[in-house]
Amino acid sequence: MQSPGHPVYDRIAWAVMLVLLGAVLAAFRIPGLAWDDHFQSHYGDLILAYIESGFSDDRVFTYANLGLYGGLFDAIAQFAVRFSPFSALDTRHLLSALAGLAGLIGAWRFARYLGGARAGLLALLLLAVTPSFAGHAFINVKDIPFAAAYVWALYFATRTAVAFPEIPVHVAVLAGVAAGAAMGVRIGGVLLLGYMALLLTQHYVWVRARETLRGWVSELASAAGAILMVLLPAFVLTFVLWPASWANPLLMAFVALVETTRFSIVIDVLLDGVYYPSDGLPWHYLFTYFALKLPEILLLAAGAGLPLTLMLWWRALKASDRPLGFGLSVIYMGILIPVGYALAAGSSHYDGVRHFLFILPPLAIIGALGLATLWAWLEERNPASLGLIAAFVAFGLAMGAVRVVQLFPYTYASFNAFAGGLRGAEGRFETDYWALGYKDAAKMLTRHMGMGEKPYTVYVCGPQPSAAPFLDARARIVDDIEEADFFICLPRWGYDDAVQAPVVGEILAGGARMAVIKDLRSGFDIVGAKPKTLSLKGQN
Repeated sequence: MQSPGHPVYDRIAWAVMLVLLGAVLAAFRIPGLAWDDHFQSHYGDLILAYIESGFSDDRVFTYANLGLYGGLFDAIAQFAVRFSPFSALDTRHLLSALAGLAGLIGAWRFARYLGGARAGLLALLLLAVTPSFAGHAFINVKDIPFAAAYVWALYFATRTAVAFPEIPVHVAVLAGVAAGAAMGVRIGGVLLLGYMALLLTQHYVWVRARETLRGWVSELASAAGAILMVLLPAFVLTFVLWPASWANPLLMAFVALVETTRFSIVIDVLLDGVYYPSDGLPWHYLFTYFALKLPEILLLAAGAGLPLTLMLWWRALKASDRPLGFGLSVIYMGILIPVGYALAAGSSHYDGVRHFLFILPPLAIIGALGLATLWAWLEERNPASLGLIAAFVAFGLAMGAVRVVQLFPYTYASFNAFAGGLRGAEGRFETDYWALGYKDAAKMLTRHMGMGEKPYTVYVCGPQPSAAPFLDARARIVDDIEEADFFICLPRWGYDDAVQAPVVGEILAGGARMAVIKDLRSGFDIVGAKPKTLSLKGQN
């Protein structure tokens, strides 16, 4: 399907990338500290401490449940913190945002490889205006690096399949590096090796179907070196900064894969105004959240792109178009297999679409290929309609871009018009589930207390680390609400309504509450369950 030429699309794409890089550099210090951020950074510190102590400081093995995850990004980020001119928080957010940008470039490169320069530009733009991806890029130091590595691994898996059995060394190594980078963050990336095996199967069914078994074996033997060049860096990057796996890498990988897909912790999850246990959600949970959180233009493009790319895939098989045939196969695998497994296994889910951010780049590629195909078809048959299509797509992209910018730094919490925006989603779906609003809440409380010197106490609902760095020196966080002068809470699980007290202020985004501050000094009542706090004390 690739169309040569179109240098203007490439120039626009490079200009967009430079603008996005500028946006990253201008904005990475704005967001607060997300719920998991403190724990991921401490995990990275413990990995480095274990290595630097000569493997005697073994606290890393007992820290929460993070031994189930590779520490590739966390350890590298914490090492970078030591040399960074920025704070530890800002450094991690900068690296996470750059990983997000790498994911955007990966989507552009893959779509361009399959459908030409126009498709590449469209994939880049569709993903860039997706709030769930753009917003998480600045704060999500686990799922965004994984998503970036995932799309690059899909791309290089395609390149290896297209060139098989004569795989260039650099392509094999880069395929292994991308897969290893994904698995080094989340072991679920092992699916990428499965996709490569399925592409190899497709090769023998599609390309070498008439050859004898002896010919297959001979070809595999000739490609053994290249296959090893894929597996070796993948293995090294998966386990090199995952101390819990060193004693028995393969066994730990299996245990981690099982545990992280089942996830034994059960929390209440909000879906259309009803709380469900995270291990007992309706089958449509993921589909509902995707339908309400993705920008309208991506939903429409991907919806149109699915049948169009299936048509392209079938034509590619008949025409022996290896790049498009293998590329679309791996994109379908990259979306359908993890989602299908999650549904079939009844996996525990929470935090909206956060654990499935990695399918957003493939979805953007599907949408881009669909739009590019539609454009090419109309260009031949009805050129007069191209202006209308271009205006429609431009309007959709502009709507997404405005939403990304207007809601920042709460972009990740965005909902589309089908949900009534953030305001319409409040109380019905998870909004600021990561307590990102605590930075602004802490600063608001500091302003409320004025210039005095009198100390005061604060009870923080949920993660204390998300508020602690932003409170002034007079404030002391307490673990018992009875000792608190003020209460900071996110609007999750109804905890903000559970404490009846005068409101000091609210942090709003898109008309919805991100955080609430209440004054407890004149007394308060608790209705229902007492809000819980996640204490800073007792951390190993």
